[in-house]
Amino acid sequence: MKSWLVCIGPLLLWACCASQRMCEEPPDIEFGTLVSDVKATYLASDRVQYSCNPGYTLEGSEWITCQGGKWSPPPKCLAPCSIRRQELDGKHLLLSGGRSRSRFLQNGQTLEFLCRDGYVLTPPSIRKCVDGHMDLPWCISEGGKNCSRPPTLENGDIISSSQEWYPSGSSVEFKCQWYYAMEGPNKSFCDNGSWTKKPACLESCTISLAEMQRQKIEVKGEIDENESQNIFVPRGHSAELACESGYALASDPSQAAFVIQCDGKPVVLPECKGNARCHKKSI
Repeated sequence: MKSWLVCIGPLLLWACCASQRMCEEPPDIEFGTLVSDVKATYLASDRVQYSCNPGYTLEGSEWITCQGGKWSPPPKCLAPCSIRRQELDGKHLLLSGGRSRSRFLQNGQTLEFLCRDGYVLTPPSIRKCVDGHMDLPWCISEGGKNCSRPPTLENGDIISSSQEWYPSGSSVEFKCQWYYAMEGPNKSFCDNGSWTKKPACLESCTISLAEMQRQKIEVKGEIDENESQNIFVPRGHSAELACESGYALASDPSQAAFVIQCDGKPVVLPECKGNARCHKKSI
């Protein structure tokens, strides 16, 4: 009986470790397909390949790998942009060269815009297609009504010179206070008596160093700290953190490093625990 347990014990341990290294079926991606043949079982180091639908641009590696029972992040298929001539005419816009015509662009491609005579273009003049969307500039009439003082900006300031009246087509420039990130163009234009939409100053994410120490987490690379012992991550940016030596993520023991993204939601730090590995025991 004892000899039977000695034989079966290592086999059960091997089966446990092997099952932890298997992956489920590869994930589907929007506007793309899995090129590789489907398998019944995916083991560690197995790879699969993706491709995007016509017109879409692949972001990330076309290959993903089964690692520690999970797939590495799959790629994304980013949408193209289409600009119609009617849209350009309605905004008094012209393409570089003074022409007005419909265009089709893939993700990442850019276009330069001009305004018809008598209009001022809101910069930047060059705009990029970003996953199916292109933010077109405005053309503001130079012959419209004057504007009174521009609107104030919460958590920000106007850095251009102050005037009592502003002619149509003129602009003011804004700047956010320290630790705040600007969303939208940094200028507002006087458009026939009214100011165009001002930017917003978004609050950064705050991470307590004391909380990081309690959670056995440390910072990787350079990051902004102040006297209050906090870390500030601007909105839209990220910070790379890691479990301290001898610790790993409780949710994925194969990883020690992770990324915190500041997207306006409260920052939730993961749990780091002492490393636990699957070892083969001798009996």
